[in-house]
Amino acid sequence: MKIETAVLRLPEDLLSSMGNDVLFKLPEALRPPVRGPLRPNESRVVIAAAVAVGVLPMHPADWGARVVMALWPRTVAHVVAGSLGYATPTVAALIVADARARRRNWCEWIDACHGGDAHAAVAGCVRQRAGHRSPMRDFEQALALVREAVASGKEPLLASWF
Repeated sequence: MKIETAVLRLPEDLLSSMGNDVLFKLPEALRPPVRGPLRPNESRVVIAAAVAVGVLPMHPADWGARVVMALWPRTVAHVVAGSLGYATPTVAALIVADARARRRNWCEWIDACHGGDAHAAVAGCVRQRAGHRSPMRDFEQALALVREAVASGKEPLLASWF
């Protein structure tokens, strides 16, 4: 996914939060003059500059779990549903980010069932998405949890939420 597409798809509150966090990590010469919190358009410019100078990773999947949930909510929800409720939305987002980067994931479920291969786990969850309709694999409930986590930052404290 291109940086331009990612920053256009992020919710404004998340975008502003990221922009304000990244602003002071930029070198002094690259910081725009701002008074108060950044507006969404200013945040987009700051985030793009941060990626260009290497302050932020090049791929949006490496920007954090909440960004992954905002950009790919359905994939994250399929991982939540495919884990039979083991993975919370944040854990599922980290698994998706590791799968994209082809990194090992040390989540107990991934390690025990997939030998640490996050890509195989996500591919399996997406491949079996038609079965995510039973009480322990309810995709709609998982998607609602992911959207709530993006909107408010709240999610279940326990992994098994069914």
